[in-house]
Amino acid sequence: SVLKTFNKKELERRFEQSTYFFYTTTIKENDSQALGKDLMPLFFEPIFLQQPINDVDYIVRPDLFFQTNHEVAGKLVSYVTAQVKKKKKSVLDIYCGSGLLSIALAKQGFQVYGIEVQYPAIKCAKQSSIVAGTENLTTFQTGKADAIMQKLHENKRTFATIIVDPPRAGLHKNVIELLPKLGANQIIYISCNPSTLARDAKDLIALGYALKKTTPFEMFPMTYHMETVCTFENENIS
Repeated sequence: SVLKTFNKKELERRFEQSTYFFYTTTIKENDSQALGKDLMPLFFEPIFLQQPINDVDYIVRPDLFFQTNHEVAGKLVSYVTAQVKKKKKSVLDIYCGSGLLSIALAKQGFQVYGIEVQYPAIKCAKQSSIVAGTENLTTFQTGKADAIMQKLHENKRTFATIIVDPPRAGLHKNVIELLPKLGANQIIYISCNPSTLARDAKDLIALGYALKKTTPFEMFPMTYHMETVCTFENENIS
């Protein structure tokens, strides 16, 4: 809720027996931002929370993106990990967030390199990986995806599978062009926006990738929002 004032004691009375967590943040009136920079617990709850998805307990924060439909998120994670081929090869997880897929893949024995622009999310991912016992199989780096991918390319790093889970704006052109240069013969694209997914799919096909499978996940039932996982493969890349 967006409130100019609220009664803290009344909230405490109403929710004292619940497991809800409340946080406050300050935003300017008519601002389009959903969160300000001053996120604070209302009743002494921690900033860092623990959220189980399948067999992993993730360290998350309320001000960072994390799938909120945990049941469907678990199904999505299981589906994506089952799609990844070539277990002896490394996986690049672009827009990895708090490590939802990276750590799940590491639990399956994959060596995973995660990229995320938000440093607090990377801190969560690193902590979750320690809790999960996968810190030796995961590497997380903060920064812009295309800049890090370019450095990986210059260092001759290759990844058989690359997972991309971009925001609604989709993939930057530079990111798309670097995918085959990093040796990926399999791209797993997770999208929350059908229009940018269609645009990016066209560009991937132009680079030699074929769309092999599309699977929707109804993350928010009774709404128009749909999470879609597309698997692309390029037979010209060994």
